[in-house]
Amino acid sequence: MVLIAKEGINAQLSIKCCNLDLLLSDLRDYPLLRDVYFNVEVSGLPYDAHEQAFSKLKVKIRDTIVADRPRFGERSAIKVDPHCQKIKHLEASDWDEALRGEKVTLIDVRNHYEYELGHFFGARRLKTNVFRESYDALDDALCDVNKKDPLLIYCTGGIRCVKVGSYLYKKGFQNVSTLKGGINAYISQRFQDVRFRAKPSDCVGNSAEIPLLSSEKSTFRGKNFVFDNRKAVAVTKDVVGACSHCASPASIHRNCAKKECFLLFLQCKACFELSNGFCSPECAGLQPSISASPPSREPEKPYYDQSVYLKHKSFFSRLQRVKPFNCETLRRFSTETRTFTSAEDYCNHFSSSLENGNLLNLMSVNTPSPVLCGPLQGKLLKFLAAMVKAEKALELGTFIGYSSICIAEGLQENGLLTTCDHNEEAIARAKEFVSRSSVRDRIQFRCQKVENLITELLKMGARFDFIYLDSAKKQYLNVYKQVMSGGLLSKTGLLVIDNTLFRGSVLNLNNNSELKNSEPKTESKINRTSRLGSEIHLFNTYVLEDCSVETFILPIRDGLTLIRYK
Repeated sequence: MVLIAKEGINAQLSIKCCNLDLLLSDLRDYPLLRDVYFNVEVSGLPYDAHEQAFSKLKVKIRDTIVADRPRFGERSAIKVDPHCQKIKHLEASDWDEALRGEKVTLIDVRNHYEYELGHFFGARRLKTNVFRESYDALDDALCDVNKKDPLLIYCTGGIRCVKVGSYLYKKGFQNVSTLKGGINAYISQRFQDVRFRAKPSDCVGNSAEIPLLSSEKSTFRGKNFVFDNRKAVAVTKDVVGACSHCASPASIHRNCAKKECFLLFLQCKACFELSNGFCSPECAGLQPSISASPPSREPEKPYYDQSVYLKHKSFFSRLQRVKPFNCETLRRFSTETRTFTSAEDYCNHFSSSLENGNLLNLMSVNTPSPVLCGPLQGKLLKFLAAMVKAEKALELGTFIGYSSICIAEGLQENGLLTTCDHNEEAIARAKEFVSRSSVRDRIQFRCQKVENLITELLKMGARFDFIYLDSAKKQYLNVYKQVMSGGLLSKTGLLVIDNTLFRGSVLNLNNNSELKNSEPKTESKINRTSRLGSEIHLFNTYVLEDCSVETFILPIRDGLTLIRYK
């Protein structure tokens, strides 16, 4: 694809890696192209012709490289200088360093369907369908930003940022930086250790698989949406997109199965099977439920192929008003056809949803761990916090902030949760996730040891309506004594303690058959589990014999103990 305009050239070409140096050498022999920036992206795409990124060569002459006119057929009143010298263009390493700066605002200037597949962590999105909507969207998104503060913008290949950067400078923003070469260049620079100088003999059959980047090596998460036959390029294993129907993790765009619609939207495998690939009940030929509640989250703006739009404006105007399957419609169909894998799966399905369920699902996918609070337990924590009408809550053991978000959802309108963990990395990771939630203003973090925080809170005379303990198991008894004897829990409050069945080890404390029959390599692990199981059993016994409280153990996940004053 080659686009030619007075303001420049945007050419995209897919070739074999072994021919790259020869191509660049030939292009730079032309005086006009000698100093041109070539944005090279490496893909693990097979070399077979029918799977190339571009199936055929297209050359188009346009007034502008990227269409920034506000409406079809009308010239833009906004004049921007695509060659503005006041904008800084940062390499990948400088970009990551800039992201760690203070008072930084990060803007993704791509369209909403590109953002939902992958983006730099913490980026604001513009929710645009096409680039021509970007200028108005930027005015709204940056109305609260100080024009002297650092402003970072990025796009797929860097071209849209050139225009947006010039526009922002014209609007008075004095410190604008772009990612040079966009996400494509960032990916290639981050992959440089495994990069692609292929030998001619390697250019037969499939190319070597390019490994995914880890979250430590890339601040970009998920997939990079591209406008060619590949559709998307995986960068990290993170799944940042959400199904348009059920809000569960999804990373595949689908077109509506109704050819007259052909709407592009994200859909998970389960919803695809339930809805047969249709975007809405109307397209599926179904009548939506009259009593159906509105969707739990605002549906994304749909994306349309612009050439089709020009021919069918009236049809697409009507289609914009069509809503996707809402939760009640999908639940009605899924209940009839779904096979539940366990009692917990069934209970979770028929329990009230969490406000931040989409984010929590992503946290579960991106942080697979047996100690992570699951959706059913998360819903219970929210329910319990709401039941006691908690205004002040305390969490001892943060991990990645999953349970923090669940508890905060159950707090009263002006409620506040204090969550504590001694691990700085855990706190940093939790802050990242919580910043994306709707309850971020209800959560404050403390990075210190649990016992030190409790001592500090007792000196302050603090009282909490809801306390959730999920820290070091060996310290459970000491923490319990501190909390209850010091009066940290209010008289009508609730103390919830996790892992009180500890992998079932409390059930067979006198059974050493596992240890006798185990291999030497696993003895230490079994010993540790058995020891911690003994600690938990002693703790459960102590609580049961405490005459000042009532206690109840729920066999949910790894055991959940509820404690309140008599």
